[in-house]
Amino acid sequence: MFSFSYSKALFIFVLTAIGLYSFNSCQKWVRPDNETTISTFGDGESVDDDHQYNGYNCMNCHYTEGRGTGWFSVAGTIFGNPGDAVVRVYNDVNQNPILEIQTDAHGNFYTTEDISIQSGVIVSIQKPNGQEDFMEDKIFTGQCSMCHGVSTSKLSF
Repeated sequence: MFSFSYSKALFIFVLTAIGLYSFNSCQKWVRPDNETTISTFGDGESVDDDHQYNGYNCMNCHYTEGRGTGWFSVAGTIFGNPGDAVVRVYNDVNQNPILEIQTDAHGNFYTTEDISIQSGVIVSIQKPNGQEDFMEDKIFTGQCSMCHGVSTSKLSF
């Protein structure tokens, strides 16, 4: 008798859970718009009282379902004295850059511009003195702080 009651209670619980899940999953999810957000020289809004994540992986929050404003395609932080540094993205070194991103007042650089990185791109940083330093290998993600500051040295000068 006890096992029957337990089985019946479990069966009712499972049916209720499935029903609640089904009801919630039927509601239409609407993808929010991607707010255009691009860093510019001197801009200081990337760091304030509510946002102090220099050096962290920006895409931990700035992605389609993340809590950050805008879905970044390329983002990171340059430490030290980046001044007006520019991050450039190339398909090939012998071509013009397909994207140029300015660092803001805190050394952060980010963009929501639609860019395909999955096939590999070449990245450089142009320092304020005009010197352009290239990464040695192609990259396949725009999450610069996923490696820099974790498995490789921080971006700094």
